[in-house]
Amino acid sequence: MNSRPILPNLSGRFPHDQQLQFAYGASYPNNGPGLHNAAPNRVASDQPGAPYLPNLTQEPLVPVSQDLVSLSDVELTATLMGPSPKRRKKAPTLRANDWEPYRTRILELHDEQKVPLPKVKTMIEEEFGFTAGLRQYRTRITQWGKDKNVKSQEMSAIVRKRQQRRLVEVDKREQTFTVRGRDVEPHKIDRWMTRNNVPQTSLYAPSPAASTPSAVGCQTISERGSVASSPAFPISNLNFSPRDITSIVSSPAAPSPVSSLGETTYPHNTTFAGQSPAPINQLSAAHSSASHSVVSNVVSNEQLPRRYQQDDEDGIRKSLSAAEDLLGINHPQTLQLRIDLGIVLMSQGRYKSAEETARRAIEDCRRLESNSAIMLGAKVLLIRILDLQGSFHQALKLAESTFESSKAILEKHPCTLRSMETLSQRYLKDGKLKDAEDLCAQAIKASKTIFGERNEHTLRYMVMLSFIYIEQGQLSDAEKLLLQMLQTVTELFGKMHEFTIDLMSNVAYIYCLQGRSKDAEEIQVQAVEMSILLFGEEHPYTLKLRMELVEIYVKQGQLKKAEDLGERVLVARKKVHGEQHPETLESMSFMAHVYANQGRFKEAEDLGVQVLMVRKKFLGEQHPYTLKATKLIREIHGAQEELSEAEGFKEQEPELEMDWRAS
Repeated sequence: MNSRPILPNLSGRFPHDQQLQFAYGASYPNNGPGLHNAAPNRVASDQPGAPYLPNLTQEPLVPVSQDLVSLSDVELTATLMGPSPKRRKKAPTLRANDWEPYRTRILELHDEQKVPLPKVKTMIEEEFGFTAGLRQYRTRITQWGKDKNVKSQEMSAIVRKRQQRRLVEVDKREQTFTVRGRDVEPHKIDRWMTRNNVPQTSLYAPSPAASTPSAVGCQTISERGSVASSPAFPISNLNFSPRDITSIVSSPAAPSPVSSLGETTYPHNTTFAGQSPAPINQLSAAHSSASHSVVSNVVSNEQLPRRYQQDDEDGIRKSLSAAEDLLGINHPQTLQLRIDLGIVLMSQGRYKSAEETARRAIEDCRRLESNSAIMLGAKVLLIRILDLQGSFHQALKLAESTFESSKAILEKHPCTLRSMETLSQRYLKDGKLKDAEDLCAQAIKASKTIFGERNEHTLRYMVMLSFIYIEQGQLSDAEKLLLQMLQTVTELFGKMHEFTIDLMSNVAYIYCLQGRSKDAEEIQVQAVEMSILLFGEEHPYTLKLRMELVEIYVKQGQLKKAEDLGERVLVARKKVHGEQHPETLESMSFMAHVYANQGRFKEAEDLGVQVLMVRKKFLGEQHPYTLKATKLIREIHGAQEELSEAEGFKEQEPELEMDWRAS
């Protein structure tokens, strides 16, 4: 059988991986019309009152039962009353999933930019063609936990706490309150007390007594006028020593906002032990004894499933909870821990949770101007998450605004350079190659001034420039730049370093584009072997490099090698990440390509359908990655039909087939 690939456009490494060439206006979230393209017709009704009917009928000579009404009476009444008033059309029924493609944009306008809800409704209709009633908007925003109105039980808890502080805890300072991250102004509290007949000179004990709602935040005003978070429970209940607290505050382990979120979403400085999604018998050691007892009471001795990087997530959540109680939600260490949590959630493929975490970090950063640098790091994280979710237009707009704000606040700060790199990446993916090159060149020049020419940050910006050269078709310039960098990085960090391995893999990619597949295979095999020695067989980074080697085998036509290695990577990714993780789905999609190229269309289709079902479940039908999965299945069907037609043609015209071979 001919080993030449049947299907074109196999997935590649950055900047080609997980990127679809959609024109603006295509039907997917945040970049064009959504599922509801046509606004339903709405007919206004004046709702007239009951008409005045004169007594035109005469009293009948023969008594008639009042239960009997003649047809002429009905017709007369209908004529006098005129046509029945037209009723307003009922608003379309919208489920939670119908709102998801527009949720981020709605909250961005209403929650962040403070746009009035009627205006938000109009803007969403104009941008996406999505139609819903104003009441539906209010209901949905409430269900998302983003409504600006303070609920009665929330205000009740605030009043109870404030009166307790003012009348009993008189030796303590005043408190400020927030609901869903928004400040509750004192005059609004006073107004609520007046309306509900709560005297300012008495304690308030609502009946029935209830715990403080989770949306309510309480902070104590310090002597300098800033705020410090009030513990939700006594500090003595925390299950760690003062030494642990010191380590949380002063630990240098937290990554800088400047670190490349797009390149490293899992720790490489520790020995990796893959977390199988299969149940295990014990809880994470990071849990406190108190939380362990609570969980064990709920699940008894049942086994608990563990997800990828679960221990990292548990550890960060524990540290974050302690930091919030002891340092406050606005402390830089608390904010950095929240960003770290978002990075872990992103690496787990839990993009919605990661997005909410990043947005929460941004909201908390806004309270203090001194947190500007950390806020930029949180925005860079959010841009990456939006990009992974296929919200390309939002990612671009946020990248542009982040870059502008970073210039105004921190003109020569490392975070400004990071925002420049992020925006340059976004321009590259959108095909704005000139803008991407200009901005990347500015970042390199500024980085050389701040860090030096041989600094890792400067070198990584130069990697970005090499990819821009590749997209511009300047393969020789890209090759020359990468080889120079490979020599420099090897001198600085040695051969057994992740940056060195990265550059080797990038060089292999260029060789592959140049048609030098044998050279590409040789250097990629070296990169894989070094990664195994450095990180281990089943580390996500090693699996990524192996998947790139599979692509090289496919381009060489070595489909058997590609099949064997690709299946091993798929099994490992299922074990490490779980079956529904984006990287596992990426492997499944690529193996579907391999099977189709081998003529194994049934297996290819089965894998493609599995990917499509998961994409629909988590992303929706109009998401770019879902559309990409749909396209894959169509390509498989098309290749199968093409092969069937070719085989039928060969049976009918054997002489012509022989002529083809002779030629």
